[in-house]
Amino acid sequence: MQAFFDFLFAPFRHLLSAKRVGPAGEAYGLDMTDEMLALARKNQRKAGVQNVEFLKGEIENIPLPEASVDVVISNCVINLSADKHRVLREAFRVLQRRGSAFHPPCERGRSLQSAVGMLAAPRGGLRKPKANLLE
Repeated sequence: MQAFFDFLFAPFRHLLSAKRVGPAGEAYGLDMTDEMLALARKNQRKAGVQNVEFLKGEIENIPLPEASVDVVISNCVINLSADKHRVLREAFRVLQRRGSAFHPPCERGRSLQSAVGMLAAPRGGLRKPKANLLE
């Protein structure tokens, strides 16, 4: 795994992602608030992790190039968006062709299921994460 993108902005989880991709990989986290970005960078310094980049932006417009990550993981934050289809299009835009996308059960709404079904096919589908994904 070379690059990992996480919709959830949990300042600690990205540090685990950075460990998972190894020193040659990159982990990205996204948030729209300066406060969370500052907290994440503080935790990054404390942990001494170099391969994490924290991006400022919104989930409907991910500030990464097309096909730039191997794994996209989300949490229920997608449910906060009024335009779930756009969020998922963005997720699959940044995902490499043979990449993987993961989502937890809390995102199983009818409108989200239809969006996932429509968008997942070109990139290999959406899967539930294995328990040890970030170990």
